[in-house]
Amino acid sequence: MPSDELLEALAAVEHEQWTHWTRHLLDNLTPENIARWRRQCDTPYAGLSEEEKEKDREWARRVVLERLRHLLWTFGVANDAQDRDCGAEAERLRRDASVAIRQLMEEHPFIGALLPRLESDLATRNIEGVGWSLLVDALREHRKAEGRPDVPGR
Repeated sequence: MPSDELLEALAAVEHEQWTHWTRHLLDNLTPENIARWRRQCDTPYAGLSEEEKEKDREWARRVVLERLRHLLWTFGVANDAQDRDCGAEAERLRRDASVAIRQLMEEHPFIGALLPRLESDLATRNIEGVGWSLLVDALREHRKAEGRPDVPGR
């Protein structure tokens, strides 16, 4: 699936989630907000303005970045497997995660802009050492810059 299609599909799901939550709150808000949000709730994603779609795309990008973060953590798991003499399994985990990350980067070019060292870390295999944790740290800093809390346990 091309990057724009997947991003749009994820953004459409986020719009559905937002619609459900907003309908619950509508009766407790100002008449102006209620009228505006009712219009938005009654509008399919494809009919939203570009500004409204972009708000949903922001959440879709967050979903993509969470997927990337999960894939990066796979390298940590692979390193643990290597330390426990499970070399073949560690190599499979690394290979599968590398393929998935490359595919994610192709589908979502914004990842390369956000993490410019990711592609070179994959190419040089630096990601297999300490590189993966530095990239996770960069994602954590991005979350903080957005005013979002870190994910517990990670």
